[in-house]
Amino acid sequence: MIELPKNSKQIKKAILLLIFVCLFGAIFLIHSKARLYGDDWFYHTFSQVDFSYYIQRNIEHYFRANGRVIVHLLATLFLKLPVISWGIINTLFLVAMSWMMVSISSKHNKENIDKYIFGALIMAFFISTMEGNIISQSLYWLTGSFNYVYPLFMLILLIFNYYKQEEKPNWKLYSIGFLAGASVEQAGMMAFGFLLLNMLHKHFILKEKVKKEEFILVSITLLGL
Repeated sequence: MIELPKNSKQIKKAILLLIFVCLFGAIFLIHSKARLYGDDWFYHTFSQVDFSYYIQRNIEHYFRANGRVIVHLLATLFLKLPVISWGIINTLFLVAMSWMMVSISSKHNKENIDKYIFGALIMAFFISTMEGNIISQSLYWLTGSFNYVYPLFMLILLIFNYYKQEEKPNWKLYSIGFLAGASVEQAGMMAFGFLLLNMLHKHFILKEKVKKEEFILVSITLLGL
């Protein structure tokens, strides 16, 4: 029988970290080549005059276009900044999502580093092999990323923190729930549905008493919609 070295766990943790570092580097490298195009030029006009004009255009867009607030505030803000600023933030979103998804899928085997490594490799492979036309209109497009990547990030952040909570929801989870609900309608409904179904599962299947904090969390998430 082959005995693993005593520091094998540390080696595996280092490998796991290396995978995410390489993933960050690869994604950021692609972002460094990305340029503004499409709707970016339209939303860029929002911040070309003064602050009152910026607010006015966002209000008009909310009532006359698609009713999204936070995603377009973020998009128009980052369109005012150097493109590389968005590249850093969006790369962090994607890598953080990958980590949280691996962590969520391994929540029952937290001590099994092999599962984390396997999950990290799957996420890296998935992101690196996505079809070009899809990623160019979602992952690596400034306006598109705030309508697709950011909402998905908030949804996964909500699920990650929901499973991570020890006893009952708190102000942190309330805030994440509201922001997830207020991102885009699809992600908001998934966030609301996830929380509502978990609450119903606890009550009807597990026969547990549902805490009032969970009702508050579901309500705040719905309010974000």
